[in-house]
Amino acid sequence: MEAMASFKRNSFDAGPDAELVEKARRGDRSAFERLVQIYSERIFAMIYARVRNVQDAQDLTQEVFIRAYKNMAKLQEAEKFVPWLFSIARNRVTDFKRKKRFLFFLGSPDDVLPEVGRSDEEAGGQTALDGLLSREFWSHVDAFSAKLSTGEKEVFFLRFLDQLKIPEIAQVLNKSQSTVKTLLYRAVAKFESDRRLSEYIRKEEVS
Repeated sequence: MEAMASFKRNSFDAGPDAELVEKARRGDRSAFERLVQIYSERIFAMIYARVRNVQDAQDLTQEVFIRAYKNMAKLQEAEKFVPWLFSIARNRVTDFKRKKRFLFFLGSPDDVLPEVGRSDEEAGGQTALDGLLSREFWSHVDAFSAKLSTGEKEVFFLRFLDQLKIPEIAQVLNKSQSTVKTLLYRAVAKFESDRRLSEYIRKEEVS
């Protein structure tokens, strides 16, 4: 499991203060802006992992927080803010990909295909996401992802790229925790048997 531990590259805050979320729910703009500061990089990373285009990920991240701000009052429990925010991001990514496929069939593929492997300078200085912007890293991830079912891929990404906990993943995907654990167990087993990706990650950790 050494490579699996190494795969959890980013260190994010465990979660926002419930009082901060409550203030945002009551319309406190400064409290919401603080939540944006805490979670913008994390949401960007989640979206980039799925659309693989820096500008699109930046635009979608902004849309996620705009939608969250407009709907804060609808959040029933402050403790569920994290999975709620990721649910919004996941829905935006789904809508975005649907629109991309539609535009692809309408006309110019060159205008809608994702940009892969842009440098940090081209990414506008997203230095905290060096690993996410690595062409070689994503080539290994893509090859590994092809071995996973849709459910396994969603759970694996949410757990190890987005660093959500099992209960949070269950809320995001609207699945039981036992189902999430089963999918995660299968995905981890496939990861451990994937030498190319696990060896690449180990190499990156010691370089």
